[in-house]
Amino acid sequence: MNVMVDGNGKFTLILAHGAGAGMDSAFLQSFSTALAKLGVRVVRFEFPYMELIRLTGKRRPPNKMQQLLNRFIDVIEAEGDCEHLFIGGKSLGGRVATVLLTDIEAAVQLKARNIHGCICLGYPFHPPGKPEKLRTEHLFKLAHPLHIVQGEKDPFGSLQDIQGYQLPKGISIDYVEGGNHDLKSARKYGVAHGEQISRAAHSVYMFMKSVAL
Repeated sequence: MNVMVDGNGKFTLILAHGAGAGMDSAFLQSFSTALAKLGVRVVRFEFPYMELIRLTGKRRPPNKMQQLLNRFIDVIEAEGDCEHLFIGGKSLGGRVATVLLTDIEAAVQLKARNIHGCICLGYPFHPPGKPEKLRTEHLFKLAHPLHIVQGEKDPFGSLQDIQGYQLPKGISIDYVEGGNHDLKSARKYGVAHGEQISRAAHSVYMFMKSVAL
């Protein structure tokens, strides 16, 4: 099982990758480094299909949801008991984390784990160009606080889209001005991508503090 660890501190964030890039993507590397500087231990891992892509060099689609959930659970259990544990991910990884927290079987298996909350970086509210195919139903069953960092112009769910969803009060969203699915803004906004990622890391850190301390 491929795992990478950045930083050390009282908070631990188990972070899953998005559908098209692994745990060592430029985005996750930059975000993890920025969060580690704030005193967060970030544990990155890969789903089975991404491990096969790495081994074979051949593209393949994500595993079925149950397989993704099983891998997430394996990583959580391998981490043991963390004092302040959060889970989350980029896009697909964040979606899997939210499903895990609303899955009855997973809840029973993880009942001894002290998971404080969930973090999503660019939540895939719907496939690009298909706003009618929402992936929000399970979010209304969440018992844990959820923090989303979302680009205002994310094709998987823009600011304009999300304003019409009437999401539960336990979900907080920090919008990145002009940001896309990778939180990158057009040059006219005058903010470098690295700066946006650093701001995202700070937003996540403040959420962790508000929930766990």
